[in-house]
Amino acid sequence: MAVIVAVLAFRMVKTKDVTSEHVYTSGVSVPEDKSANGILAIVLDDCGYSKSNLADIEGLKVPVTLAVLPDTPYAEYVSRFGRKNDKEVIVHMPMEPLGQGIPLEKSTLMVGMGKDEVRELITGALVSVPGAV
Repeated sequence: MAVIVAVLAFRMVKTKDVTSEHVYTSGVSVPEDKSANGILAIVLDDCGYSKSNLADIEGLKVPVTLAVLPDTPYAEYVSRFGRKNDKEVIVHMPMEPLGQGIPLEKSTLMVGMGKDEVRELITGALVSVPGAV
């Protein structure tokens, strides 16, 4: 069974009339062969900085997952909203970027961290995003 993951920027969700037969994808090609079996997972990325699109997400008629960045201004709010509206919620754990000069999130995991520091950041992230799976 093929699995396609479409990651959409949180700010890109602008419509309520999405159905299981009409799904917006970003950078993903979907085969025209209707007989192919597969799963499409829609992950709305970088949630937690805003509440402005929650009404749009509430109206979606397909399952979506909210990837919530810990320690953002609305992480807890968006997480509780997701659970209340039967949306899966996951922690979007930020990790050290390859490039330099890229701003880091407060809870960014870094290569040189010890296991206690990593454990502390992950524990804090799970507190910041209640109900995440």
